[in-house]
Amino acid sequence: MTLSNRTWFALFIAAALVAFGLGLLATGLGSRQEEAPARTFVTPIGDQERDPAVWGMNFPLEYRNWQRSSPAQPQPAAPAELFAGYGFARDFNRTRSGFPDGQHPATCLDCHDPRTMKLRVGQKAFSEALARRGVDLAKASDQDLRTYVCAQCHSTYTFRRDEGLDFPHEKGLKSDEILKALEERGVTDWTHGVSGTPMVKLRGPAYELGSQGVHAFRGVTCSDCHMPYIQEEGTRIASHQLHRPLRNPLEAQCIPCHRWPGSELKARVEDIQSSHRELQKRAEAALLSAHQALAKREIPEARTLLRRAQAHWDFVASEGSDGFHAPQEAARNLAMAIDLARQAELTVRSSSPAP
Repeated sequence: MTLSNRTWFALFIAAALVAFGLGLLATGLGSRQEEAPARTFVTPIGDQERDPAVWGMNFPLEYRNWQRSSPAQPQPAAPAELFAGYGFARDFNRTRSGFPDGQHPATCLDCHDPRTMKLRVGQKAFSEALARRGVDLAKASDQDLRTYVCAQCHSTYTFRRDEGLDFPHEKGLKSDEILKALEERGVTDWTHGVSGTPMVKLRGPAYELGSQGVHAFRGVTCSDCHMPYIQEEGTRIASHQLHRPLRNPLEAQCIPCHRWPGSELKARVEDIQSSHRELQKRAEAALLSAHQALAKREIPEARTLLRRAQAHWDFVASEGSDGFHAPQEAARNLAMAIDLARQAELTVRSSSPAP
């Protein structure tokens, strides 16, 4: 007895549906194996427990991964003369090479609720700064928190009179808006030892500059690039090594969005950073020239210009990504620094008596 074509077709369809169903089941099981299983705490974690080893008793994979953190990529030293008279002159006369013992200083408590493990902003001053911008943390999505937990440390800040931290974000996150907020606070961190200019220090504004870039515009968070998902002993976890993405295989954090070879992506990043460093050196030369021109000269207008110029330079020089987080905004700040520094120098020269 032979089967008709219609019968063969029906059997083929049935077999295909069975195979498809088994494929879905296998895929589901595979993804479940990759996810971290629900865990019962081996040891309680106190509300203020900062020792990562205690957390590691409950989360050994993440703890061992964090312990393998490597030193941050060395950053080019800025001219120490730009910080003459200020403590940063000591830090900027050498190449910065990373963290003590190769481990990031952040601990589990900085980012996680010890009871629920959910992401949280533990820095009160940063929470207050978000509130001034109209951000309700209670309504923040997990994706928002993946940026906020990083921003609470990687943002520029100043000090209140009671020595508490203060984040000058209420007018916005662009450099001009931050500088305006600092001016209204009357912030002066030191007087420059050469030009006598009252200066303001911008401290690590990675969050502020990063918010101006295309990745932030597309909803990419700090954690998406700096804490990519990896396989640790057969389990899928977020990397806790917390270093520059170029130190990781780019396939882990870039390929999910960018369909180009890792070597091509790396070359693109390095090209952006190389162009940025060239422009930054030009800004530094303009600033140094302006400080020298103002030496022993009492010209308030020129000092105001120079103060603003160095603040725009510092906004990107101390940020840490070599311009990558927001290349156009970084270039705009360095162009502002060059222009204002040259204006300051011209103001000095125009005020000098004719020979």
